[in-house]
Amino acid sequence: MQLATDDTAWLFQIGADAATALTVLRPVLESASILKVGFGLGDDLRRLRSKLGIEANNVLDLSTALRRRGERNTLGAGTAVERHFGQRLQKSKRITTTNWALPRLSEKQILYAADDAHVALRIYRHWRANPPAA
Repeated sequence: MQLATDDTAWLFQIGADAATALTVLRPVLESASILKVGFGLGDDLRRLRSKLGIEANNVLDLSTALRRRGERNTLGAGTAVERHFGQRLQKSKRITTTNWALPRLSEKQILYAADDAHVALRIYRHWRANPPAA
């Protein structure tokens, strides 16, 4: 699990020693006063609830929030970056499909996870500062 602010990203591995990570994550995820944003959060939220007993509050899934009128499909981070910043987001399929359950992640995995969290925050901030025309 990854969380980010404007200048910092945190990566938490929820595995054998989940208790340590949960002492930090539970208050943040369950807080109604802290907004959590990301893409495609449905499965993540279900897993948090079923496996860890965490009921996340104040969550905005950008995959659905950023859809344009009439669009049916959810929106991914890559499409959002292209629409909001006019750039292509390079997301390596090779890194995406690596073993994220390893006790020690590679530097590329860590950077990928940090970028993933940070891009959601940047897109959210840009979207709020530049609301779409009604």
